[in-house]
Amino acid sequence: MTSAAVFRHSARDALLPAVTVAQSLVLVALARAPWSVAIAAIAVHVWWTSNTIAHIHLHTPIFAQRALDRAFAVWLSALTFIPQTIWKQRHLMHHAGDRPRRVRLGVQGRLEVLAVALVTLLVLLAAPRFALTGLAPGVAAGLLLCQLQGAMEHTPDGGAVSHYGALYNFFWFNDGHHVEHHQRPTEHWTRLRPAPSAQTSAFPPFLRFLDRTPALLARLEKLNFGSSWLRARVVAVHREALGRALGGRSPARVAIVGGGLFPRTVLALQPLLPRATLTVIDASAESIAIARAHLGARAAEIEFVEACWDERHDRYDLVVFPLAYVGDRARIYRGGRSLRLVHDWLWRGRGPLVSWLLLKRVNVVEPQ
Repeated sequence: MTSAAVFRHSARDALLPAVTVAQSLVLVALARAPWSVAIAAIAVHVWWTSNTIAHIHLHTPIFAQRALDRAFAVWLSALTFIPQTIWKQRHLMHHAGDRPRRVRLGVQGRLEVLAVALVTLLVLLAAPRFALTGLAPGVAAGLLLCQLQGAMEHTPDGGAVSHYGALYNFFWFNDGHHVEHHQRPTEHWTRLRPAPSAQTSAFPPFLRFLDRTPALLARLEKLNFGSSWLRARVVAVHREALGRALGGRSPARVAIVGGGLFPRTVLALQPLLPRATLTVIDASAESIAIARAHLGARAAEIEFVEACWDERHDRYDLVVFPLAYVGDRARIYRGGRSLRLVHDWLWRGRGPLVSWLLLKRVNVVEPQ
């Protein structure tokens, strides 16, 4: 029998049931693991499986035969301790924008509940301590992670947010294409492609709190004012990274986006580019005033522009963007007229490292 006769959409779906078999073996082994390891592993298992394999199967059942689809749903129910009929109906309510209401189990749902009950009973009889100290809290933690995942995949007003990171979408079977999934819920995971107008995040859902870090980063920036040693060290590591990113180039006109408050990029670039004209573009008049005061007499050598960066400002030879940039970071990486140096998190890009401690690097975007 060919894979096309077994799987409805793609032979790649064969990976899904194979993974669940491996998961079942790991879960059995966890009965002898320390309770802390068991709880963490079970929580990740419930969370990951629900948002990948179970999510795919409820939208695009993977088998060509309905009997196999139903059997796989029972198996997933036993594996995650979540009856898949309940999971599916509640999830489809979310897609429809409906409030949660009472679900209807039917024959399939009752079989799934029975499977969960039987597996729970077996674990209680075979390993009661593991059931109470590992399995129960692990499943509860996994359900909480699922709730957090759902919240982070959407804006406060309910709009979906996509993440196109290759690593996340490899391990989560394209779950990062969340806007596209909401637009076409029955599109198979192998065929999801980025939508041009999709709202995106640089972070996968479990790290999306970092989208809200610009204000936190601004507060951390103020810590530099409390220590001359810290200020000197921060400027030094940035100067070294920017020098490596420039690679011997000497741009004449340089724009520094968000260079107010503590003007570390100005201080780092002045020795590297002594003949360049430096312009700071910052939306905060207060931050500009603080930067002027910090620079003292050297502020006269700098042009300050109170504005938000947009493409109208793309008239420089070099533009430096901060880690706390507020705007479409993906658009920055698409490039423009200017050479761009983009401060970003350590795990994004391959540019020169600023500091392991600061979790930062500087990525180079060549002009188009």
